Amino acid sequence: MKAGTPVFFAVLLVCSLPAMTLVAADPGSGSQGQTVENVQPSAAQHSEPVVAVNTTNRLPLSDDATAEYTSYGSDLGTTLASGDDALRIDHEVYMLSEHEFDQANVSEQITMAEAAHERLQERIDDLEEREREVVRTHANGEQTTDELTQTLLRNYHEANELETTLNQLESRAERIPGYSLSSAELRADRNALSAFQTQLRTGIDIARESAGADEQYEYVIQTTENGFSLATIEDDIYLLETARFDNRDRSQPDQFEGLESIDRAGELYPWAAADSTPFGQFHGEIRSFHWIEYNHAQGNLKIHLDGGTGDVYREAQDLSIDSLPVEREATVTNDGLALSINQTPANGPVGVTVTDDETGDPIPATVSIVDVESEGDDSIEMGDTNLEDETLWFVPPAGEYEVTAETRMDSVNATVTST
Repeated sequence: MKAGTPVFFAVLLVCSLPAMTLVAADPGSGSQGQTVENVQPSAAQHSEPVVAVNTTNRLPLSDDATAEYTSYGSDLGTTLASGDDALRIDHEVYMLSEHEFDQANVSEQITMAEAAHERLQERIDDLEEREREVVRTHANGEQTTDELTQTLLRNYHEANELETTLNQLESRAERIPGYSLSSAELRADRNALSAFQTQLRTGIDIARESAGADEQYEYVIQTTENGFSLATIEDDIYLLETARFDNRDRSQPDQFEGLESIDRAGELYPWAAADSTPFGQFHGEIRSFHWIEYNHAQGNLKIHLDGGTGDVYREAQDLSIDSLPVEREATVTNDGLALSINQTPANGPVGVTVTDDETGDPIPATVSIVDVESEGDDSIEMGDTNLEDETLWFVPPAGEYEVTAETRMDSVNATVTST
């Protein structure tokens, strides 16, 4: 991610889509807006991943959800700085005192190590509870999008800090004669932390740190009371992250034995399972989840499969846009301009190309979108096509929206309907 380049964070809008309808609209262009809102169709009321053809399935959100385009800059970094200070203080609480540890006998050292490990595990559990609460309050309008983002990034930072402390604790425990911390529990702890250490959050954090005082980074975030979803396009990679808290129930016994969780993952993500060999680590008895990863032809998929419900409650994907299939394509023309729109499955990235209608030569244009169903006519700029990068890719909103491509002389519009 390059400093000074707008980064677009968009919602994983997951629904099974019928044929996309494109109709030519009157030429024109709107001024750049700050917010576009849309409502996710009610078709995504399922706990299982939405089926996509010739690519990975995608975990949907439940209930109706609002996706808000907004922006942040260095002000968010200032707010997070105080949180970072608090984490450094917490780090000292979790670590064992070198002097006290060395002065203790073996029995005392074991007690100290196990107590420190329990404190770390409690804090790991606190991360998910913190996200559950802020997502719920954001969906209810009690928290701003900036506040939600701050919490997601604070969890990212704290997860990194907790992993470092966990590694140090493991090293310290290995110095105790005849003792070591449970390797199975340590693996479970690290896989639990990985839910907050996604590549997408790393990209958001880099953008935050590189943002200048006058620079704003645009993104979209979607929440319901029971989950949230994010996506971004970064260096031609489509990054997705979705959490479904209602798919998580640690009070129920683990329903999987042996490789049954691998079989279940294969049922939920058949294309990924057919294209690659899964790698899994199973923590049903320890943390009631199974962590499974697929490295497939289009990228990478990681899931946290809940042992109690048998459903996926965390999903992280990175997909090469060049490898995604184009499910639907259409072209509209106006005043010698041709606007071509290609849609990938599961309301994934949309590619826009602007060309001369007669010669087919690419034409530089500024592309913006506006949600037809939202109040007002504010538009948001998605980026530019140019002679080198003929196709501009962006993550679209759900429902009906208007795409406008504006050149120096003319413009062409299309209304895209996806339900």
